[in-house]
Amino acid sequence: MIPEGPRPLPTHCHIICISSAPTASGAQLYGRSCISADFSHALRMTPRKIMSRNIVIIAAIVAVVIVAAAVLIVASNQGHGPDGGKEDLQYHTVTFVATPAGYGSVSSGSVMVKDGAQVVISGDRLDVGSASFVAAPSPTMAGYTYSFTGWTGAPENITGDTVIHANFERTQASQAGTSKVSFVVSQGGYGTVSVDSVVADNGTKVLVDGDTLTIGSRTIVATPSSSGSGYVYSFDGWSGVPSAISGDVTIHANFSRTAVPPGESFKVTIVASPSAYGSVSMSSVTVASGTSMHASGSTLRIGDQSISAVPASSTSKYEYGFLGWSGTSSAVTRDMTVIAQFSRTDVTAEELLTVTVIPNVFSYGSVSPSSVKVPAGTSMAISGSTLRIGSSTVVATPSPATSQYSYSFAGWSGAASTVTKDMTVHASFDREAAPCKVTVRYMCDGEAMLKDGTAIEYSVRASYGDKITCSYRDDPRFDDSMAAKYSFKRGYVESPYQPFNQGETVSVTVQQPSTVIVFEFSVNGGYVQLHRQDGPVANPVYQTSEPFGEKHTATIRASSLFDIGNIRVAITDNVTGNHANERFIGAGQTGYYNGHSYHVNQLSRQGPFDAVEVVIDGGLNVHDRDDPLVIWYTFV
Repeated sequence: MIPEGPRPLPTHCHIICISSAPTASGAQLYGRSCISADFSHALRMTPRKIMSRNIVIIAAIVAVVIVAAAVLIVASNQGHGPDGGKEDLQYHTVTFVATPAGYGSVSSGSVMVKDGAQVVISGDRLDVGSASFVAAPSPTMAGYTYSFTGWTGAPENITGDTVIHANFERTQASQAGTSKVSFVVSQGGYGTVSVDSVVADNGTKVLVDGDTLTIGSRTIVATPSSSGSGYVYSFDGWSGVPSAISGDVTIHANFSRTAVPPGESFKVTIVASPSAYGSVSMSSVTVASGTSMHASGSTLRIGDQSISAVPASSTSKYEYGFLGWSGTSSAVTRDMTVIAQFSRTDVTAEELLTVTVIPNVFSYGSVSPSSVKVPAGTSMAISGSTLRIGSSTVVATPSPATSQYSYSFAGWSGAASTVTKDMTVHASFDREAAPCKVTVRYMCDGEAMLKDGTAIEYSVRASYGDKITCSYRDDPRFDDSMAAKYSFKRGYVESPYQPFNQGETVSVTVQQPSTVIVFEFSVNGGYVQLHRQDGPVANPVYQTSEPFGEKHTATIRASSLFDIGNIRVAITDNVTGNHANERFIGAGQTGYYNGHSYHVNQLSRQGPFDAVEVVIDGGLNVHDRDDPLVIWYTFV
């Protein structure tokens, strides 16, 4: 038995070294350990030594694990505070509020965002960081329409808790349909209203001007009862008037009465204040007790007397205007003084702006005045064809109608509620061409052309300035049968007279109430040419006088006494002049050509010679001037 000796080292042993090295954070690991297995010496180791060796290997592995953990701890501290703790991240609350409440909403009420988040606005959309919010107006309801007007309270970046407002507005919506507007006199017997009720489209504006109420194109007037029985009646105003019609409504006309002592007269004194700023047309009137008094604009009516307040003429330095009346009453019940109040504006103290008013087309209408100078901030209002600019009134007037056109006012453009700069306002006018009549007639030999016993004629409705073009070929009544019977001669304008021939298509620009176009025709007839068989020259082509479809006649006369009774006739396609084989016929005989007949009649002697008449079947007269029907004759 071989005694047990030392065992060699395993061939898979390695050298394990642990040394210090800088970490990514700058921390330094210190120390170095090396474990080597030196295989150059074939050491024989006892079991105790082997155990010691294994313990060393295990210790080296544990050291490696500890170093790796230290590296991970250092790396995990990157981005932390100097004390190794994590830095704090700040968040803020952004709250959205719809203003006014009920007019609209925002897609979310609030959001948490990081400190410094950017705010970007694009119309009704607002972005905070990566979050988006949309402002939505409420739907139209209860007669109102809602709309978004903008964001307020939004910073460029969020740096704290923030409240952002989404702002909305509402306007009265135009409602479809119509509504009834009723008028009631609040005190029976004190006055009347010109109508009991009107029907107006919903959305129609309602305007009040003293005792006059305007709803669209309708005007309603309140009139106090006539004075009498010791009382004077006056109109005190309207109540229950909406700005626009949105449903059935009742408007009250309010009147009052004042007791007056009978049989007395009183003096009304009218003064201008300040007197240098203006004047009045009458300084005083004496009227019976109870005489009515009514102020409307710059006019004061006392009974049947009218007093006008006239501002002084403006100068380069001052502009004068009428402000109103003071001290008026509904009726004269005592001696009283009424004051016409005027104002003066120092035009050199502030810049005046110019409002220029012009028609869109000068020939369609006019405006008066064409320009107004007013201070900045002067109000501007439209009432039909009237434009009010402060105390000035501009009126648009359409041009008078002519035989060619009528004109109307169409509206204003470029106006504003307030004058803030030099501006131009256009008065728009429309022009409508006058209606005219164009008559198309068919004529033949100076008379109306007939079809089935009725004249062929028609009318076209047109307007002044229209260009009318027509052709007889487009008329379905001029069919093939008409074309075979009639030949077109010319087309022209008879009224206004334009005699030149325009051919089959006639054009005319309408410039008078009645215009007449004429197409002239002639009746188709047979075209005949006489040839003497042994004569040197053919006779000219001529047209027979009978209408299309009827028999036609051609007359052949003897040329000498020797030819009397010797005329012979033939109709043939032979155009060579050699008719030896053709059958000539004389008076009282009938010949045939292409299935049609012709007959020779003896005519009474004309002078020393005689003549024959060739009566041609109507079916043969389809020849035209360029292809006449040839009739040969000879003397035997």
